[in-house]
Amino acid sequence: MMLSLLARLRGRWVQAMDSLWDRRQQRYCQCGEGSKILSSGRVVNSGDAGNVVLGKWTWLAGELLVYPHGGRIDIGDHCYVGEGTRIWSLSNVRIGSRVFLSHGVNVHDNDAHSLSAAERHRHFRERVQTGAASFVENVSSGDIEICDDAWIGFNSTILKGVRIGEGAIIGACSTVTRDVAPYTVVVGNPAAPVGQSLP
Repeated sequence: MMLSLLARLRGRWVQAMDSLWDRRQQRYCQCGEGSKILSSGRVVNSGDAGNVVLGKWTWLAGELLVYPHGGRIDIGDHCYVGEGTRIWSLSNVRIGSRVFLSHGVNVHDNDAHSLSAAERHRHFRERVQTGAASFVENVSSGDIEICDDAWIGFNSTILKGVRIGEGAIIGACSTVTRDVAPYTVVVGNPAAPVGQSLP
C-alpha cells in the first residue's frame, strides 16, 4: 500500500516537472496545439520565438538550435524528434508533417566552423575568454528540406543543402550528402538508394 502511494506521488511529481519544463521551453519557440517539449527536449534560441516553429501535435525529445546571427527551424504537424537528436540551423531547416526522426540524428544546415584556421582559433579564444563569440566568417550553409512522411533512422546525419523527398526512409547510421527522391530507401555513408518505401 505504501509503495503504491509512493509510486503515485512520484508519478505526479514527474508529470509536474515535465509540464513546467515544457512551459519554460515553449517561451523560445512557437508551438501548435498539442505540441510538447519533453524533459529531454531543448530549444536554444536567443532571437525571436518565430525562428523555431513546431506544428500541431509534434513532440520534441531532442535539441533545436538556431544560431544568434541567423537560422530558422520549421517543423510540421504530428512529428517526433527523438532523444539525442540535434537540429542546428544557420540558414533554414524545413521539416514537413508526419516526419519521424529517431534518436541520435544530426541535421545541420551549415559547417559550424570557418574554413579559416585563424578564424576558428579567434572564435575559440573569444568563447573561452568571454563566454560568447562574435559572428564567424566563411561558414558554408544551405537550406535543408525534409518532406512529409519521411523517416530518419537512428544516428543518421543530414548535411547542408539536402532535400529528402516525401515518404523517403533514411536507414540507421546513414550520412545524407545529396537529395533523396520521394519514397526511396537509402543507406550508407554516403547514403545510396537500396529500395522503395510505401505510401
